[in-house]
Amino acid sequence: MHIGVLEDDLDQQAFIEQCLLTAGHRVSLFTRSNELRRATQQHTFDLLIIDWRLPDSCGMDVVAHLRQHDSWRGPILFITASQGEEDVVKALEQGADDF
Repeated sequence: MHIGVLEDDLDQQAFIEQCLLTAGHRVSLFTRSNELRRATQQHTFDLLIIDWRLPDSCGMDVVAHLRQHDSWRGPILFITASQGEEDVVKALEQGADDF
């Protein structure tokens, strides 16, 4: 499985990458939303993992853009330290498949 990960915290990114590689997945890492959006146009991903707080965008906006403008139909897992019910609902409404 090829998984795209958008996470700007390099320690967090390295942890996610190690977990996914250990499970036998192929991983592409991104720290900026425009890098991920460009990559989805050029490569095939089976899953995207997207962080909420990013230096150049909000993860919610990235998910909404992928769903509404780039016609991304694959699963999206949203990750963040926030666990508020309102945040979960908002992420799912924007097009995330899980939180």
